[in-house]
Amino acid sequence: MRRPTNREPPANTLESVGARLQKFRKHTGLSQTELCKQLDVWQNAWSMYEHGERPVPLSVAFKLSQPPWNLTADWIYWGKADGLSGKLARELEAYSDDDE
Repeated sequence: MRRPTNREPPANTLESVGARLQKFRKHTGLSQTELCKQLDVWQNAWSMYEHGERPVPLSVAFKLSQPPWNLTADWIYWGKADGLSGKLARELEAYSDDDE
């Protein structure tokens, strides 16, 4: 199992959850505003999730688990990709901010 480096927070911190949500959103190619409209989530709340300033409520995790997003609570909260579809898991693992 990979250990976090000094620059990488443990998988279940607000900061690491936020980093995963930001990575997911950027992978979709949507702005915060666009994604929030589709999820029916306040944009300022989403921004706080992405910045690790506020925990992601189960209601938002549930919305993200539905099509077309198909994320899992395990991935959102813990970074465990084994419940994601193989294609989505590979895409999110391969995605980096340089892909923008």
